[in-house]
Amino acid sequence: MVKLSDRHGFEVRLGTIRAPNGARRVEGFFKRVGYHARRSAKSSRAAARYGRGYYQSPSKVAWSRRVMVKVSIVKIAGKGFGAQRAHLKYIERDGVGEDHQRGILYSDGDRLSSQDWDMDRELDGNDLETLAHDREHITPADFLARSKEDRHQFRLIISPEDSHQITDLKRFSRDLVRQMEKELGTKLDWVAANHYDTAQPHIHMVIRGKRDNGKDLVMPPDYITHGIRSQAQELVTMELGPINEFELQQRRWDGVYKERLTFLDHKILRLSESREIDLTSDKARRSVDRHLLRDRLGRLTDMGLAEPLGKGRWQLDPEMGPTLKRMGERGDIIKQLRKDLKKQALSRWVDSCSVYDPSGRAAQTLTGRLIDGGTHGDLHQKGYVVIDSLEGRAVYVDIGSSKKLSGLKPGMIISVEPHPWAPKPSDRTIETVARQNNNLYGYKEHQRVDRSVRIKYVEAHLRRLHALERAGIVKRIETGEFRIPEDYLERCSAHEFEKAKRRGPEISIDSELTLSQQTQTRGRTWLDQQLRDHPEQNPHSTTFNTESFGKDLQQARQARRQFLFEQGITPSMDMPVTDQYLDKLEAMDIQDAAKAISKEYDLSFNNDFKHGRVEGELMGSIERPSGKYAVIQRAREFSLVPWSDELSRKRGRQISGQVMGRSIRWERGRDRGLGR
Repeated sequence: MVKLSDRHGFEVRLGTIRAPNGARRVEGFFKRVGYHARRSAKSSRAAARYGRGYYQSPSKVAWSRRVMVKVSIVKIAGKGFGAQRAHLKYIERDGVGEDHQRGILYSDGDRLSSQDWDMDRELDGNDLETLAHDREHITPADFLARSKEDRHQFRLIISPEDSHQITDLKRFSRDLVRQMEKELGTKLDWVAANHYDTAQPHIHMVIRGKRDNGKDLVMPPDYITHGIRSQAQELVTMELGPINEFELQQRRWDGVYKERLTFLDHKILRLSESREIDLTSDKARRSVDRHLLRDRLGRLTDMGLAEPLGKGRWQLDPEMGPTLKRMGERGDIIKQLRKDLKKQALSRWVDSCSVYDPSGRAAQTLTGRLIDGGTHGDLHQKGYVVIDSLEGRAVYVDIGSSKKLSGLKPGMIISVEPHPWAPKPSDRTIETVARQNNNLYGYKEHQRVDRSVRIKYVEAHLRRLHALERAGIVKRIETGEFRIPEDYLERCSAHEFEKAKRRGPEISIDSELTLSQQTQTRGRTWLDQQLRDHPEQNPHSTTFNTESFGKDLQQARQARRQFLFEQGITPSMDMPVTDQYLDKLEAMDIQDAAKAISKEYDLSFNNDFKHGRVEGELMGSIERPSGKYAVIQRAREFSLVPWSDELSRKRGRQISGQVMGRSIRWERGRDRGLGR
């Protein structure tokens, strides 16, 4: 055996091993080994305590590629199954794939279901090519069938910062899932789709909440929060390489001037105390980004979100974080709005006023032509519409629930109402009674103010107070009455406003017909109401874009006047449009509808109601340019009357009502069924 001293001219001599905590005392070799063994055992016990998928966050590496991962755990039992179907439909909708194509679902290319081929049949080259295509472009039906009985599922959005440089996002998704399967100790059943509808290509992934042994899949919280993102970052860094120092510094400098919430803002908020930051403090001096923080605070000062106090100190605006977040969202919306308009070859103004804010004090009703609608908020699937306004500006409106998109089609005329600020009428009654009873409200207190009040009326107000009690606005005392605060109405207004914000603004369809269709329609239209309510053209018409909705409206008004004159509705084109002419149009519309129904069902039309009453069986309803009408049959005759929402559940039943001008007061009665 050759000794080290013989080959290299020196002899290795073991030195003293000192304590790992930095102390100067000498430790023995076996004591040192035992120390590390105990630490390893402690880590193993911790991992075993959390189970498979336990993740310990490594030290942050500044030059690793960043990846944003959002995870949502969704219950799909019961009604959640319909939401699952809607989510899959959302991620494979039109316009989100490459070149504005439809989103394509894919999964693990190595996994074949039992329906893919006959196990007893030998596959040739053509079969293999067909199966490869089927695995590449799967349908959601099989995935929905497999997950129908699942308790929950995981929905992920994976967005690498440098996703446009990744060669194949599908391969990246599959590699990430394989890493997750190793960590979780189970095969995963999943589907995904790549989206290119934003400046940052990203991946939508849905993972079943089942392990390969049929048990529920549970991911540790720490793994959801850090583990998936860390694995994704490692994969991107392996493919693209680490960020070089120049690129890293460039990204840091970009955060100084952006009008959105950046990593520098997060650091500023962490270093601040009582909304004040001091860059001369020991805590701030230790930050490697101190020079960037100073420049960012200067930018925030220009934006009115910070105020210099001198000597390296700034006072921060209380709403700095939320304001920057809203500014970033507004900027993203404007970019997407311009992209959508370019795709549809529309020339419209897009600026800071192109985002409708229904919560503003000065917010007004917005009426215009629907350009497009869709969903945003990848996890929650909120809805939005883009409206072509009279001023030639495309306006983006966040409508809250995507269910409001049902029935909306491009070209319709719609209106958006701002959020209400006023309290309910019952709140004003409660406030009036409480002020006369030492700020208390109850049945006795209300009776002192109004002796004729009915108990059901008071119970309705008490139910309102119970709801406000859960919201923390009022308190109930031991005797059962409610203590009403001095600022009760202000609190109720704020409460109603917050509820309205969660619901989104109210949308109403003014006309399902386009402007060009309304000009030649035999019936009362939205365009006719505009001619009646605004006989003169808009005084700001000179400011209209040559391709704006306002300009189209002017031309449609002129064409509609000519049509009314040619049909003999108005004696001349310059004659003002009144309710008398609108009634003629509605009568023409009803007659056209009655002819079609009479021909189809062999019934006679009769709208002459005896003694001002309408009776018969509700056959259904029809949509006409003049509105929605109920079809009521009596013997071999039928009538058409204005529709009311209270008739929605009375189809096929006997109804009766009193005609009162253009409306009908429907009477409550027993249903007439078999045996009656």
